[in-house]
Amino acid sequence: MHLTRLLRGAFALSLATVAISKYVPDIPVRTGSPDLLEERQATPTLDSSLSLQTQDPWQCATEIIPQYFDVPKPTGNVLNGINSYGAKLAAPCLATATGLDVFSCWRIDPKSWCGFTTAVEPSVLSSYTTFVSAAVSFWTPRSSKVAELPTRCPVAWGKRSDAEHAWLSMIMVHAQCYLSAHPPISTATGTVSSTRPSSTTTKTTTATTK
Repeated sequence: MHLTRLLRGAFALSLATVAISKYVPDIPVRTGSPDLLEERQATPTLDSSLSLQTQDPWQCATEIIPQYFDVPKPTGNVLNGINSYGAKLAAPCLATATGLDVFSCWRIDPKSWCGFTTAVEPSVLSSYTTFVSAAVSFWTPRSSKVAELPTRCPVAWGKRSDAEHAWLSMIMVHAQCYLSAHPPISTATGTVSSTRPSSTTTKTTTATTK
């Protein structure tokens, strides 16, 4: 079962290589968590009781699931930079992996992605700033729902493709890397503000998160 799922996921991602990075955060594709950088899920699939569920509660009909997968996507030099950085992170694993173990090298520790801003070429940073700003804007109001829906509405959530889940995982991690380094600040009036990503703030992300 695990081998079949691994091959299916690898095939789906290989078909989308032009549009999405081959190297993705090591996050269960059917599970969302608002604290990805603090604690990774150990199980790669939903638990058995949820995987056997054939129908969601009626309340799930009120949820617009596709909106959580309509994510901002990196393109051009940003996507190329993500691919190059992912290749560097995967290199030690690929150096010793054999056979089907190679596929596991494509999935990378979420925290490792936080080093992207210090490793990326300066010419890519301004474009990445635009992308991560969109990622933060997308993720912030949706994080709690993304953590809840995989278990509350597993059937509808599981119908999304592996590529869509991979995109969502990528957005989750890049947004959280930024937010971890630049947490929202409570003001005297009780409101919460957050520094808008800029070429300066994104460049210091890794140093702040270490």
